[in-house]
Amino acid sequence: MAFQFASDGLMRMVSGGGPGDRSLYMKLPLDDVRFHWKFFDKEAFLEGSLEVEIHGATGRDTVLTVFRDGEISPDWHPIDSQRGEGEIYFGFIGEVEVWTHRRDSVVVRLHAARDLEGIGRYEEAVLPEGSYEASASYSILTGHPRFRLFSQPSEPRAYIGCWRSKWEMELSGEPGWTGTRGEPEDSRFLARLAQMMPSVGAEQGTDGSRCAS
Repeated sequence: MAFQFASDGLMRMVSGGGPGDRSLYMKLPLDDVRFHWKFFDKEAFLEGSLEVEIHGATGRDTVLTVFRDGEISPDWHPIDSQRGEGEIYFGFIGEVEVWTHRRDSVVVRLHAARDLEGIGRYEEAVLPEGSYEASASYSILTGHPRFRLFSQPSEPRAYIGCWRSKWEMELSGEPGWTGTRGEPEDSRFLARLAQMMPSVGAEQGTDGSRCAS
């Protein structure tokens, strides 16, 4: 535990992590999704709404609308990933910079106006119609927004990825784009790979809390 804490602290010291303005990166907390997921019907997905609420550790609260009633907000766009015509990826990047602090608490609310079918690595599934909410902390804060001497070439960014809970989906029984789940060794390899990806594999948030598995 002490080694993990020291390792996380070193990572934040090197990559940044101080308070300041950052863009946002977020993948929805869909249960049992490995790396990637896409919904088949972009129009159906956007019929609902998606909102991000940041409860700032320093008293600054921010509410951001990602999309509502068929329109994506100008400061947001889906993460660029391979998808077919009419499909949409399950993650978004917000280009508008907001004040961030490692002890912030984030709440994400999704309203699905109808059942949403999609596909991932191992299976197809449906996120049922309804309203969903999940709280999170950042999985990592990159850059030094207040100390430009240490700035990296890329802009400072806050990765919303240490979720307290996940949203369950209903499996359809159809395989994903790589077929059904592989052998246990394959699963262990993917788990180790996920830990290296700040958007999906964090075990501990920037506030020190544990992430849902």
